[in-house]
Amino acid sequence: MRRILALAAAAALLVGCSGGSATTGAATPNPTDTPANSSPSDAPATTPEASVEASLEPDFAEIALTGKGKKVVKFDIPEGVPGLAVMTHNGESNFIVEALDASGDSLGSVVNEIGDYSGTVLFDKELDQHTVAFAVDADGPWTITVKPVTSAPAWDPSTTLKGTGDSVYQLSPASSGLVVLDMTFTGEDNFIVHAYGPDSGEGIANEIGNFSGQVPLPDGTVLLEIIANGGAWTITPG
Repeated sequence: MRRILALAAAAALLVGCSGGSATTGAATPNPTDTPANSSPSDAPATTPEASVEASLEPDFAEIALTGKGKKVVKFDIPEGVPGLAVMTHNGESNFIVEALDASGDSLGSVVNEIGDYSGTVLFDKELDQHTVAFAVDADGPWTITVKPVTSAPAWDPSTTLKGTGDSVYQLSPASSGLVVLDMTFTGEDNFIVHAYGPDSGEGIANEIGNFSGQVPLPDGTVLLEIIANGGAWTITPG
């Protein structure tokens, strides 16, 4: 199995420099329909494997991309580091963003929604992935801001986290020992949560529609990725 990049190095940097914790996710209007060629699925979410062998450094300056309709936009970030894509779309039809490598091959879709969208997603999770462009399929104007993972808002896992739609948070401090999370989700589509630590990446929630329940947060978690397809969610220490 290919190994994703370690996310712990960035956590150590952010814990040392962050001044507080985020409590609200990006606002994500609900999609108006089911995305083309996609539907909610109860299949297990991909559970990536992590390693501390690679560092997230060097950081890079954020990159602003804008457009309207269907376009391919190129950008340049250092190899060997994952990134964040903060995206918006104003439209009524598909909003699909596909990551492309230097050969023009697809590294997979990072967003596949219908209508208005606002959210943050994680890309280039695996060591052999290096995105150099996004292929955007949209009917309206859109924006994409590419940022380093170290810019993810900090969250203290002893406090309540709530938001709407797709979001990425860095834990400050990293989780320690047995931490139980109460999770709720209000929506019609997928609710998927991945926790990344020094030695592993683990899916801790994979639900369809409204959900309320408890899950354990893996010891040493430094990054939380939330895929919520426009729904509202809360995460509270149990």
